[in-house]
Amino acid sequence: MSVYDMGLISELKVSKDSVSLTFRPTSPFCPLGVQLAMNIKRILKGMKGTQRADVKVIGHVQEQMINKALADT
Repeated sequence: MSVYDMGLISELKVSKDSVSLTFRPTSPFCPLGVQLAMNIKRILKGMKGTQRADVKVIGHVQEQMINKALADT
């Protein structure tokens, strides 16, 4: 089952050359939260025609650190 099918993706916005979304891990202490968020961004950036991919994490105890790391990639 995908993170989208699990309802962990919200605020999905797609434009001509960019994609943005919000990702909520399954729990505030999800040990895979960082890895999943980074993988989501990597996959979005690899999509044909995508120049920009923005992923925001909410509901995780380390969301500030994760969002900073996502912004730096």
